[in-house]
Amino acid sequence: MFTQGHHSIKSVLPTDIRSFIVDMFDYRQKSMGYVVTVLRKLHTYFRAEGLLEIRF
Repeated sequence: MFTQGHHSIKSVLPTDIRSFIVDMFDYRQKSMGYVVTVLRKLHTYFRAEGLLEIRF
């Protein structure tokens, strides 16, 4: 779990986010709504700061 390891947010790919969500589902099934909400907020921040160009 969580073995990708990135040194920069710019190296994160959509496949990394998908893998994270799939992995989290195994551990946090009941709180996936919260996990996705936090990911969306992080994504919004990173895009606003020009740190991430991928779509959520």
